Order: sequence, then C-alpha cells, then structure tokens
Amino acid sequence: MGLGTRHGVGRTQVSAMTWMAARGLWPPRPVTLWAAVGVLSLVLGTWSVGHWLLDGGFTVHVPQPGERGISDARYIAMWVFQGLIMLTAIGLIGYVVRQCLAQRRFTFDASLLLAYAACFWMEPLTNLIRPSLVLNVGLLRAPTWGPYIPGWYSHDSEQQTHAVVISGPWGYAMTTVWPLLAALVMGRIVLRRWPNLRGGRFVLAALGCSVLIDWTLEWIYILTGTVTFPGAEPTWLTLFSGHWYQFTTLRWTASPFWSLIPFLIRHFYLTVGPDSTVLRGSAQLPPRTVAVTRTLALIGVVAAVYLMFAANHVLYTRFDGSLPTDLPSYFVPVSQP
Repeated sequence: MGLGTRHGVGRTQVSAMTWMAARGLWPPRPVTLWAAVGVLSLVLGTWSVGHWLLDGGFTVHVPQPGERGISDARYIAMWVFQGLIMLTAIGLIGYVVRQCLAQRRFTFDASLLLAYAACFWMEPLTNLIRPSLVLNVGLLRAPTWGPYIPGWYSHDSEQQTHAVVISGPWGYAMTTVWPLLAALVMGRIVLRRWPNLRGGRFVLAALGCSVLIDWTLEWIYILTGTVTFPGAEPTWLTLFSGHWYQFTTLRWTASPFWSLIPFLIRHFYLTVGPDSTVLRGSAQLPPRTVAVTRTLALIGVVAAVYLMFAANHVLYTRFDGSLPTDLPSYFVPVSQP
C-alpha cells in the first residue's frame, strides 16, 4: 500500500513535469520564475484589495471648497492635477493599443504598462512602520487597504488614507512614463552624442537620466502642493528642511528602482532581443504563451522593484523625520481621516 502510494505520487510528479515541459514551463527559466513572482503579486493584490472592497472600504471622501483652509485656486489645481494624471494614463493606454494594432501583437510596452498598473496595491507598504506621505486635502481620498495585506503591521493603520487617483491603478499606470522618458532621453540625447556607449558607462548614463527624470517628476508633485514628505535626521539630509516643499535626499535612492531597472530590461529587449535579461527563456515558450508569461514576469519585476522602493520609504521614516514646521492647514497626513 505504501509502495503503491509512493509510485502514485511519483507518477503524478512526472505527469506534472511532463505537462509543464510541454508548455515550456519546465525546467524553470528566468522568465518563468519571474512570472511566478508576478502571479504571487497578483494573488496578494487581489486578496488585499478584494477583501477591502467587500468590506466596504471604497468610501471616497470628496473634498469641499475651503476645506481645512484650502484656497479656491489650490482646490481647482488639485482637480486639474488629478485630471492630468488620468489623461496621461489614458494617453499611455492609447499609445500601447495603437502600438499593438500596428505590430499585430501584444507589445513589450503594453506588458510594462500593465505591470506598473498592477502594483498599485503595494502603495500602503510605504507607510508600513510610520506614515511617509502627507496629502493635499483637495485630493480624492479613501481608507487604506493596508490592514488587508497579509502580515501588515502599522500602529495607526485604521486611520490611514490614500489618494484615490494618484495612488490607484490610473496613477500607477501613469508612472510608466518614468522608464519611457529615460529611453527618450537616452536615445535622443545621450546615445546621439556617444553612440558607442556600452557596459558600465551605459548603465551609469542611464542612472543619471533616471535620477534627473525622477527628481523632476517628484518635484512636480511637491511644488504643486499635491504631496509632501517628512524630513530626515540629521537635517542636512533634507533640502529646504522645515518647509512644506522639503525633500529628503534619502528619497533619491529610489531613482534606480523605479525607472532604471525597467528601462534596462526594455532597452535590452529591443536591442538584444526578447530572450534577454529577466525574460531569458522566452524563446523556449509556446508562441501562444509568450505574451502572457512576459507580462507576468514584468509584473513580478516591478513588484520586486516596488518592494525596494517601499523599503527606501520605511528606511528614512526610521530616522525620526519630522513634518515641516510651516505645513499649511490643507495638508493632511495619511494617518489622519
């Protein structure tokens, strides 16, 4: 009986491996391993946000003119800013749809857009230990789904909120412009000036472009009065320390994560071929599964990138960073309703 059971288990394992091998899933390759990470991310995200929705968590607070002293001009600016984020996301969707139709296939950029949008559920992780974000009261806000994330820990999670537009799927889909802008700057400026740039020098140049793009786009968020961040100790780590537009230099370490890594994957995909970097093994996959597996792999990579990004936030909130001393009344820490 025991021997038969062991033989039965062995036959089941062989059958499973045979089934996976027939579909190019065995032995594991980088693309399938990263696709597994992508599936895990989607499962966790669906579990967390799904339970949040079923418990009635999506109760949107619509800001009112004059709320917490916000001026009419600032109030209108917040609606315009959120509208621009939505329009940018819609524009990116139109771009990849047109690209897919022109090439008659599901393109890399379409997979990348889905990967960025799919990681929105990880946003609360940046406030895991202590809130690292202060929102403008003029933004659409809702309670966070953080407590529904498995293993969640935060001392004030029940009071935390998130911005519906900038922290939702639309807002994260919009951030696909980070690696696309890096590609544009590298292609139109850097490689035209130094066409033979290769290896480590190419990566360093791409890092420089990523940092400049990240600084610029981050400052747009801050200087428009959309968000602000706690400072860091010692104060020399923070530019304009004590003011609502302060910017801790520790946030700059996020640049390599959010734009550089996806940019490099995209660059080598287009120049070396689809069977490169984290997508190695794609050539052995059945043609019908390539696009799905590639998309799942990119979701896995962007999820891992976001974990590094969130760890950066958690790191600098451990430095006992303080809120700006001249914080206007219309800024609301995410830990306040």
